[in-house]
Amino acid sequence: MSADLITELSSRFPITYPIPTPLTHPHLLSAADLATEEDLLHNPENLRSWLSYISQIKDRIEKALPPASSSPEDTLLGPLASPVAREGLQQLVCIYERALAIFPTSFKLWKSYIATRQAYVLGELTEDAKKARAHQAKRGAAYKTNVKEMLDGVEDAHDWKGGLNPIVGYEEWKSLFATGERMIGWLSHLPVPWLIHLSALLHPQCPAPFKVGGYARKTFDRALRTLPPSLHGRIWGLYLRWAEIVGGEAGERVWRRFLKVGPAHSVEAKLTSRLIRP
Repeated sequence: MSADLITELSSRFPITYPIPTPLTHPHLLSAADLATEEDLLHNPENLRSWLSYISQIKDRIEKALPPASSSPEDTLLGPLASPVAREGLQQLVCIYERALAIFPTSFKLWKSYIATRQAYVLGELTEDAKKARAHQAKRGAAYKTNVKEMLDGVEDAHDWKGGLNPIVGYEEWKSLFATGERMIGWLSHLPVPWLIHLSALLHPQCPAPFKVGGYARKTFDRALRTLPPSLHGRIWGLYLRWAEIVGGEAGERVWRRFLKVGPAHSVEAKLTSRLIRP
């Protein structure tokens, strides 16, 4: 794979920063959307209308996407391989950002926005991962506070197909994490925004400056400091899995910290067998 190809593909990113608008990207506004835009202009505080608009755009993008190929370019760009996908993401970002300017504390809107952004960068969850998440959701609160069970399930629930290459798409990954930080800024008192944001750090293609550098550890620590102790189990499941992935001294420090503050000795004994050793 040539360096020229890497350079050329990297130059396309980021496509979501600065935030695209119809003034900077005229293709974002089409004649088919004028009626909806006019309705939102007169009634901008109707969240349902914004979500309906977003759903329409997603359906249109899905129908226009070309078949996937196994070319080197498609492999590197993953979900953003086609111009349709890249322009579609820009259009969605434009609409989401306009809606968030009106509803900055809407959990439903932020969750949808970050999930959309992650789908274009992380790729699609595997079927096994989808099933694992559905199973976890059915277990309810009992599952979410059982650290041992959460740790066992995190690996199954965080498995993706494809994804944007971390070298080619580094700036887009950076933009995604910056958007996640904005979500946390508004919704730091809720556990799910933290879990959504932190999940990207487990992706196999997550760029090293975020995954291995100090950012990941500091963000996990921020989550533990911000959320009440009753919700720490949900964070520790991801944190310990991250520690296993990165390994080494950094991973071992996380495990030792958990064993000091973790739950009952019975659980500690079960987890010790997974402790990362030099």
